[in-house]
Amino acid sequence: MNPQEFLSEASAIIGERGLDYGGIEDNFENVARIANAILGRALTAHDVAIIMASVKLARMRTSPAKRDNYLDCVNYLAFAAEIKK
Repeated sequence: MNPQEFLSEASAIIGERGLDYGGIEDNFENVARIANAILGRALTAHDVAIIMASVKLARMRTSPAKRDNYLDCVNYLAFAAEIKK
């Protein structure tokens, strides 16, 4: 699969996941609120997107052939860029 096809697949996943989990910025804000309560310090939706991409990078190290990690990581980075706009 070429990079364009890969990115098209990653884009398609956004819509599917959105149906399951709701809007990404709202979801990441909710995650940030939960993490803030646990950590006792402020995280943002952007921080959550970067953390989620980091989780996927760590998973790539132990499961380098698992395609889902790459697709999700690309999307988390795209969300981080969109949130920061």
